[in-house]
Amino acid sequence: MYNTIKFFGSPKELLGFTGDLSKAEAHEYEQGITFDVYAPNCAANPTDYFSAEIRKNGWALDEQRFESYAEAVAWAQNHTGEISRGVAQQYLNMFYRYATK
Repeated sequence: MYNTIKFFGSPKELLGFTGDLSKAEAHEYEQGITFDVYAPNCAANPTDYFSAEIRKNGWALDEQRFESYAEAVAWAQNHTGEISRGVAQQYLNMFYRYATK
């Protein structure tokens, strides 16, 4: 199983990550499905936790927050690629909002 890992934030923000960011793997683990891990307290993730985000062809499928970088990557690598119920509801709300203008 392959995956795409994108890092957002400085290496110092990636608590628990001891590797070299320039050598991070960048692969798709299924056609069009990628995941991003955002460091805590960066522009894309203003929380105190690591944020893992799954996308398919640019559309959000799922997102979850974790205490450590390793937990976030492990969750993202084992994701089924199915859209979560919460994200599906957000898309439905957005489509309804724009369809009823």
